[in-house]
Amino acid sequence: MKQIIMLLFVICLINPFNKTNAQCDVKIVSDSTTFCGDSIQMNAIPQWVSLDINTTNTLQSIFFTDENTGYVAGIGGKIFKTIDGGINWTEQTFGTNDFISDIYFIDTNIGYAVGRNGLIIKTTNGGLNWTIQTLPENFNIFTTLRSVYFINANTGYIVGDYGNILTTSDGGQNWTLQNSGISSNLWSVFFTNSTTGYAVGNLGTILKTIDGGANWTKYSAQPDYGTPILRSVYFSDVNTGYIAGNSGTILKTNDGGNNWSIQESGTTIYIFSIHFTDNKTGYAVGGGQVIKTTDGGLNWVIERVMSTSLNHIYFSKKAGYLVGNQGAIFKLDQSGSYSWSPEIGLSSTIISNPIAYPKETTKYSVTYTTLNGCFAKDSLTINVDPLTVNAGDEKTIICGGTAQLDNVTTNYTGNGTLKYKWTPETGLNNDTIENPTATVTSDITYTVTVTTPNGCSATDEVRVNVSPLTVNAGADKTIVCGGTAQLDNITKNYTGSGNLK
Repeated sequence: MKQIIMLLFVICLINPFNKTNAQCDVKIVSDSTTFCGDSIQMNAIPQWVSLDINTTNTLQSIFFTDENTGYVAGIGGKIFKTIDGGINWTEQTFGTNDFISDIYFIDTNIGYAVGRNGLIIKTTNGGLNWTIQTLPENFNIFTTLRSVYFINANTGYIVGDYGNILTTSDGGQNWTLQNSGISSNLWSVFFTNSTTGYAVGNLGTILKTIDGGANWTKYSAQPDYGTPILRSVYFSDVNTGYIAGNSGTILKTNDGGNNWSIQESGTTIYIFSIHFTDNKTGYAVGGGQVIKTTDGGLNWVIERVMSTSLNHIYFSKKAGYLVGNQGAIFKLDQSGSYSWSPEIGLSSTIISNPIAYPKETTKYSVTYTTLNGCFAKDSLTINVDPLTVNAGDEKTIICGGTAQLDNVTTNYTGNGTLKYKWTPETGLNNDTIENPTATVTSDITYTVTVTTPNGCSATDEVRVNVSPLTVNAGADKTIVCGGTAQLDNITKNYTGSGNLK
């Protein structure tokens, strides 16, 4: 049974609302049966765990400035801050209950949040105080701003409803409205460098700029994929990017957004957020699902199913975070080290995925310890079926003939080379090969011992029966006195290859 041990309590994660201070979990994924002599690879995988943030409000966005300091924001103007990697959260206030859509930090002190009714707020002291920023003149104050992204301390972008794109070049003191060329809602913005950025939204809208937002060009995926609501855009490098939206939509580009292809996500959920930790590994969330790819989006699998809708996913260098409805927040701590026991039969005791070569049924345990001292345990019993060998059916030869002992079979399925030992050695051309030949003159029983590379062994016997040599000189001959007779009708049961005398 999986256990998370924290402060000497055993805490079971039953559902997303069984919130605890447990910060880590681990699960061994492996087959549980093998044959003696075969190997089996175990894999200890860190798990998502539920955190306590003391709110039932829907959370829309999460951002971490380092491994310990992070912020979440959502409905009701709620902003919470942690300085211990999510163990404890403190609510921050800024004098409004407006819905917050997104939060983004430039460094440990400077951050922005955007939301309903044209809300833009800024902090310069790590969230201790937040100030409302001034909107451009004649800006529709009833616009909901959906996403904020900064490329440096001064230059940032915000997208929102009705195709609105705002930009600042002075750290938020002034915001100007850019011409997006569209009137549909925009949900997400992402820049890969100081001039190249992307925005996505309703009606399958994909916008790209290569001049810092002075001009935006509309793109589409091929083949035609309809007009989905595109909710999230993320680039793992300057050329490789992903877009996610409703009905399980995931799009990918390999050429900096000039061409987009449809990916098979394996789900029909409304995907709200997508994030990649490297060029191969990515996550997308929506509904109650977390889906994951490890091959750059070629294949996606459901990694976790929650009982609440998930709205945003974010990864720091060592941990991942999810936020969703009813105050749901989850953490995937990937900072840990591994310790396996017992070490017998293991290729390593300090990696996540050792290879086990057990000779007998063995219970292996792993302890996963994170950088902040949280540790979790899991165990798996590998049942080992014994090695079996069958030397084949008995052989019958004529005295002086030979028999090939060539029907040895085992249940070994590994890649190593098996060793053979035949006893007694009498009459064998080689007693250490799989298929020796036996030349004997009397009945004999041979025993073969088969040994695997890691020392598992099994034996079996095969009998060689020897029939006596017989000869028939042929029928009687009759000749006339002084004549000759050819004695040429000799027959025998000898089947060997040697010369008879």
